[in-house]
Amino acid sequence: MRRFLKRHPEQAKRTANNIAKKRAITEAGVREWFHNVNDHLLQNHVEDVLTDPTRIFNMDETAFFLVPRKQRVLAAKDCKAVQALSANSDKENYTVLISGSAAGNLVPPLILFPYKSRIPASITNSVPKGWAVGRSDSGWMNSDAFYEFISAVFYPWAVKQNVKFPILLFVDGHSSHTSFETVEFCKTKKIILVSLFPNATHVMQPLDVAFFAPFKKSWQEELNKWRFENNGAMISRADFAPLLEKAIDRMANKEASLINGFRKCGLYPFDANALDYELFPKPFDRPSSLTENVPSADDCQAPEMDRNLHFMQMMNKKLTPEKLSLFREQRNNLIWSGPVEDTTMFYFWRNTMDEIEGLPEFIIIDAPFVMIEGDHASFADDSANSLNNEATNTTEDSSFINVPGPDVSDFSNNLSHDSEKPEAEAELCEPYQETTRVETEPNHLGNISNTHMGVVGNRQKKTKRKFLAVATSEGWAEIYIQGEQEKMEKENAKKRRIEERENKKKIRLEEQRRKLEARKQKEVLRKQKKALKKPAAAKNTKQKQNTSN
Repeated sequence: MRRFLKRHPEQAKRTANNIAKKRAITEAGVREWFHNVNDHLLQNHVEDVLTDPTRIFNMDETAFFLVPRKQRVLAAKDCKAVQALSANSDKENYTVLISGSAAGNLVPPLILFPYKSRIPASITNSVPKGWAVGRSDSGWMNSDAFYEFISAVFYPWAVKQNVKFPILLFVDGHSSHTSFETVEFCKTKKIILVSLFPNATHVMQPLDVAFFAPFKKSWQEELNKWRFENNGAMISRADFAPLLEKAIDRMANKEASLINGFRKCGLYPFDANALDYELFPKPFDRPSSLTENVPSADDCQAPEMDRNLHFMQMMNKKLTPEKLSLFREQRNNLIWSGPVEDTTMFYFWRNTMDEIEGLPEFIIIDAPFVMIEGDHASFADDSANSLNNEATNTTEDSSFINVPGPDVSDFSNNLSHDSEKPEAEAELCEPYQETTRVETEPNHLGNISNTHMGVVGNRQKKTKRKFLAVATSEGWAEIYIQGEQEKMEKENAKKRRIEERENKKKIRLEEQRRKLEARKQKEVLRKQKKALKKPAAAKNTKQKQNTSN
């Protein structure tokens, strides 16, 4: 190898990044994505949004670790193993959702903590004013948390900042970003939700390209400073938000980083030529292997693919030409608009095609501000929610409004379920509630209610109170205040019930005392009457004896 490189100085050893064939992006695909987005905006007469940087946003989450990565320390030259002790686990991290506009404006971030119920007050009280705090079972982003952030934080913030609607929001293709509830809310509030080209966030997402790197660097510096000042103490969850705020304030040129990110990704100005296509992998750019040939994963899967392809061919033969043509026409549509009796067959056929040929480049939902109504909405709702549990599904192969198709195994369940649409309110939208939850009276804080009651047979069974997934720090404070008020009301009600029982007991004892006194009086009168009758009876007896004598 050394002699070969000497003969060919233009060649060099490089570490290749492994990219699956279906994940490799191409210049033609990216340019088509730009063309599709532009055409969609033109068709709906909202192309003016591309000319206003205050109306173009990008939103993405990232993880912040509590232990500094790759610390540089002083050590002896002959020391090969250098270790740094930390009070926190090196795997402990929290998810933060960052949003910014092409004008350089940052939206209040969302911090997610792993809690299944209410977040402790010590944590929410430490969060800066206006920031959002959320929870999920794993601490990762899910569809409920993303929907509640959009409806309860992002949209009210945009209204308060007098941002002109409609606005353009770019997100990646994760299923939590494109649930039916989120899409429906965005269409109602004139938020054009656009999924970036699949597997291209490293070159097309402004936050990934230009903002997260300096942000993480500032976070590392603030983390090292805190550890030094606190003698390496353990960082608690209540310390996380204040540290993150200092890291943001510490960042230099925050606005410039956001603006440059949108420009470099071609999102503002909206220009497909702004991307550096030289960085894209070429179809035949394959580095020479330095190891012996071994069968690739694709080669090992060839028999499986042949079986799937044979199954697809057999299935297409069973369909009539008219029905097969109709299926192919509507493959890119989210909702089946053909005959109702062919609904299940269409979704099964589409998922089989997706398994064999891969997902389509884009999925058409509808005009951006038109409500999806009817039974199809319930199917889309269930199918989107069923995919939210797949945490490993980080991207989806769609290049427009992206809602992945349902899994084949869930058809019977998905088609039989009903869904409920969130009502659009003037300012805040009530957070999405699953169909298994008990509906309660809404208020300005969302799903904040008294203890739910579920009817079991002829008796009522108390169920656990359901808290919000996301709320601002002020919202959580109001939740705690309301919780304390409810607690006081329950305690007062309990005291009243105890007092009522005591009063009833006193009344009952008084009644028993009066009855006992009455019985005693009756007994005394009876004895008195008996005592009066006894001398008279003795006198009569004596008279009778005298008479007989």
